[in-house]
Amino acid sequence: MILIPLKHENMQGRRWPVITFAVITLNIIAFLGTHWTIEAQSQQYSPKRFEVAIHLAVLAATHPELTLDDYSRKFVEFVSEQYPDDWAQISSSSREAVDEWEEDIRTKDAAALQAEMDNLSHQFEEAQQSSILGHYAFLPAHPSGISYLTANFLHGGWLHLIGNM
Repeated sequence: MILIPLKHENMQGRRWPVITFAVITLNIIAFLGTHWTIEAQSQQYSPKRFEVAIHLAVLAATHPELTLDDYSRKFVEFVSEQYPDDWAQISSSSREAVDEWEEDIRTKDAAALQAEMDNLSHQFEEAQQSSILGHYAFLPAHPSGISYLTANFLHGGWLHLIGNM
């Protein structure tokens, strides 16, 4: 008894897989329409976006009394919930400063800290919203209804696209 039929005597396709071809075509069009823009944005903005996110998390962890806007608060909550050990380490007042920015922050008063938090929150949201990935990729800290659909058509490169197709 064979459970997986490998061939059949009169094996013929009844119709072309039109839906499959349509999905593959949509993926290729979406890839060709976004690949070079995403690549350029990643090279241009990625280091700054990463640095702003790190600074935002460090400031929120070391000064929980500061207020955050909703967008940044969701990001900070996501980081603190998903990485509790790292969050505890960042929150520690006895650890060494990560960079010159953090050394400078340690000397500021409450008003200057809140101004820095507002500035970082604004930069973080602006960096996320100005990129294709920020709009259309699925970001667990900031899920949007459209990203559940559009994230399926974003690919990280040619091999990712070919592997999925």
